[in-house]
Amino acid sequence: MLSSNNDRDAVSHQLPVWRRFTYGVGHVLNDLCASMWFSYLLVYYHFVISLPNTIAGVLLLIGQLVDAFSTPVIGYLCDKTNCVYGRRKIWHLTGTICVIVSFPFIYHVCFKCEDVPVAYLVLYYGCFIALFQFGWACTQISHLALIPDLTSDRNEQVGLNSIRYGFTVLANLAVSVSMWQLLDHVNSPNAHSSSDTDTPSNTTSGNTKINAKDKDLFWLVSVGTIGVGLIFSVIFHVGTKEPVMKKRADSSTGKKDDTVIYWHMWFKNPQFYLVAVIYMCTRLMVNVTQVYTPLYMLEVVDLDRVSVTDVFCH
Repeated sequence: MLSSNNDRDAVSHQLPVWRRFTYGVGHVLNDLCASMWFSYLLVYYHFVISLPNTIAGVLLLIGQLVDAFSTPVIGYLCDKTNCVYGRRKIWHLTGTICVIVSFPFIYHVCFKCEDVPVAYLVLYYGCFIALFQFGWACTQISHLALIPDLTSDRNEQVGLNSIRYGFTVLANLAVSVSMWQLLDHVNSPNAHSSSDTDTPSNTTSGNTKINAKDKDLFWLVSVGTIGVGLIFSVIFHVGTKEPVMKKRADSSTGKKDDTVIYWHMWFKNPQFYLVAVIYMCTRLMVNVTQVYTPLYMLEVVDLDRVSVTDVFCH
């Protein structure tokens, strides 16, 4: 069951600028992690820790399947939740905690996993990936569902969505620029050529490809991603006040409220299928581009390590 205008104490007037800002940054942690997830997961598993291509793809698939299952379930439970902290914010907080405790391990070499079967690595990374994707879905769904609770004005809702997406773009750019700088200056021939220009071999002695020596680089970026995202999540929880839910007047009579849109009603709306197909195709194009462009540049075109960020930074 979805919320109606009678289900919430929503404001119809214009929200203050600071309320828009605190809401808009509530998804930054997810955006930063998603940029790392789609753009560099296969690169890390294939080039850094040398997992077989199939296994790396299986781990990515595990994450997407968990996300696909968690999203509708969390959406349903989010509507049913009754919490003094806020039915949306409690799920957002739960998701934030899950993301924080799981994401750094996705980009960290498995502890004491030398000479272990590949199945063990799938289990090890798969558990952290599943927890991360569950937390990611919790944060995403609760953050989006909070918009109609904050305001019933359609223009304000569109504005909040725009601010949210604006921070998504900035988060993607921040991750790309960070990776660009680190790949160009850490474990790179460029890091040595400026100081040892007198030695001819220095320009070629460094590896121009991403390799096992870059494991600390990826872990550093993942930890930095969590740190920055956590700051914005705190701003969201401190600055965003979720309106108190009102009880429906007919709850004691057992009668259905005609103003409420139940979940099964969506399947009778043709626009539901139209929007779903358009959104699915758009996300498919974006995700495939993010996931496979870095691999294409490194494997097929045989470009250097910095090329994996060029398409996202320029």
